[in-house]
Amino acid sequence: LHAEAVTVVDTFYNDYATSKERTEMITEFYGKELYLYRDLLSEHFTKVIELYPEKKDKVLEELLNHTQVFIEKGLTGHIIVQHLMLQYFLHGSEDTIQELVTEKLVEQLVKIVHTKEGSKIAMRCLWYSKAKERKLIIRTFKGHIKDMCMNENSYLVLCALFDCVDDTVLIKKSILSEIMENLDFITMSQIGRLLINYILAPRSTKLFPPSIIEALAVGDTNKVSKKDPEARRQEV
Repeated sequence: LHAEAVTVVDTFYNDYATSKERTEMITEFYGKELYLYRDLLSEHFTKVIELYPEKKDKVLEELLNHTQVFIEKGLTGHIIVQHLMLQYFLHGSEDTIQELVTEKLVEQLVKIVHTKEGSKIAMRCLWYSKAKERKLIIRTFKGHIKDMCMNENSYLVLCALFDCVDDTVLIKKSILSEIMENLDFITMSQIGRLLINYILAPRSTKLFPPSIIEALAVGDTNKVSKKDPEARRQEV
């Protein structure tokens, strides 16, 4: 996608395209071989690899190349771009995702955490990045915590952060301090109260539906976090 044309493409994708047209737009990025079968494909990569498992590696390579370009050009704020990137973040290797979490991507995350696709990308950046990059991500969130607490997508990014970041001193200084400064305002929001409940009782089946618990549990197997989850929670 061209840096200037992407706005037009994104507007058409979001506001005007039919389901079939969206599918055709998305599958173009999967490579020429799969594009020949676009009438059979869902716009979701999961469906693509169910139909053509032998083509998974090739399509992932295509998506990785596109993702690297999107990040380099700073195009991640567009929904069609986020959708494509998410397919790679869902199905690519943890090590390769870790390599994608560069300073260039980190500085763009705060702009995408409020969308459904963007929040899922940001969660995976937190789960799979190294401690240094996690600190950079947290610092970019400074000044945005109040808004993140009250958005139905970005509050999940904060939940993921509390689940995986071992540096609880940094969490207190950069995240909790801003939450406490705005606590009255945050607790007036239903979503804000969910975030507070998660800090106090993470993964509570009485407070959170299975879909939320399952979505956050994906990060439990990451290779970077070392601290015992209960110890981390007590420190926070």
